[in-house]
Amino acid sequence: LINNADRVKIACIAQLVNVIAPIRTKKGGASWVQSIFYPFLQISTHGRGVVLTPVIESPTYETFLRKSIPYLTCSCIFDGENGVLKLFAVNRHLEESLELLLDLSSFDPLKILECSTLYHPDLKAVNTLEKPDNIAPQINEKAHLDTQLLTVELPSASWNMIRLGRV
Repeated sequence: LINNADRVKIACIAQLVNVIAPIRTKKGGASWVQSIFYPFLQISTHGRGVVLTPVIESPTYETFLRKSIPYLTCSCIFDGENGVLKLFAVNRHLEESLELLLDLSSFDPLKILECSTLYHPDLKAVNTLEKPDNIAPQINEKAHLDTQLLTVELPSASWNMIRLGRV
């Protein structure tokens, strides 16, 4: 949706009333969030600004219906007023990590404010009442900014949020 913000003006989350709801409850008041809650939270918190069109070079895969689907998909939002660049990146590869290289030479010098990854080695893992943080964003220590080149290792099948701000 973000990458089509020039055409899509509003969207809603049908899953809020579905069996795949991002927030689960137990009769009597206990609640916990599913892993799908976190991308919505991060985008609603940090997804403000001007949507930029990323130029992505990525390995690809094929399906029966479509050829050359990139393993990496990314949305970029720039908040010029606060000088913050936000990236939301997904590694679709189910088995291999990807290295994200981002050329920041078009921006004033930036520093990493936050880099988090939502990942679990078991693709069928879920959060439960007993293990509510089984799948939750973790700090990604594999992010490095060298002058104007950002390098981040994105684990397989992961959602990643990177925020960069003025030095």
